[in-house]
Amino acid sequence: MKNITKNIIKFIADSNLWLALATAFFYWLTLLQLEQKIDFSPTVIILFFSTLFTYTFFKTKYIQYKNIKLKWYVVGISFAVMLACIPFLSFNTLSVLAIGGVLSFFYATPMVRVGKNRFNFRKYWYLKSIIIALVWTLSCATIPLLEFNATKNQLIWFSLEKFLFILSIALPYDIKDIAQDSKPNGIKSFAMKFGISKTKWISNSILSIAFLLALWLYPNFYIALFITYSFAFFLNYKLNINTSFYWYTFLIDATIILYFCTFLVSSYFFM
Repeated sequence: MKNITKNIIKFIADSNLWLALATAFFYWLTLLQLEQKIDFSPTVIILFFSTLFTYTFFKTKYIQYKNIKLKWYVVGISFAVMLACIPFLSFNTLSVLAIGGVLSFFYATPMVRVGKNRFNFRKYWYLKSIIIALVWTLSCATIPLLEFNATKNQLIWFSLEKFLFILSIALPYDIKDIAQDSKPNGIKSFAMKFGISKTKWISNSILSIAFLLALWLYPNFYIALFITYSFAFFLNYKLNINTSFYWYTFLIDATIILYFCTFLVSSYFFM
């Protein structure tokens, strides 16, 4: 039973399904916070498949597809679904998605060259985690806020809380990559510049600010917020250079899913 569970976790993490689900849940979280119903709109569908497409296409070194054809089937199907959803999206949604897509492309692609060097945002330690947080915020907070005509204050503060939350759980990923980034042709990362302890401290500081902001924005959901943010703090506390790859790709990403689930339960039973 233990091996079966481990294999299931490996499959959903390695196939990027877990991350794609997290994207959908983070979008739905914003809907809950706007007191809207959860739906399977073209927006959430394109967010799910665009995440699946991006991480499967660009992050090939982390993908464990034993059948390479299966990988390209996933890429092809994801791209086809994305194209099919486009006619059903508003101009504002498409515009924000396009900005997120451009940022994602220049974050992940090894294809662009500037002179003799390859260019992408990941090479700049001060941009790496910020770009990740910005893309997630645009996709899963800004888009639903625009779609449901949120107020200007909601657009600012809801987006800021999401940005800080994602930034705080993105920074520890530099700890996971520190061995790879330390190689001669590696990327200078946040963890390499500041060290593991300071990276965790900075991550927890940002997480604390996000938590206080969330308590101010959603005071009736303090139980959900306490559970989610406590889990994120715990994961940061346990991180070190020897932490399992799946601790990151499953548990840290699970923080996003937990955020949605605790909010959903709270909205049904405590409101």
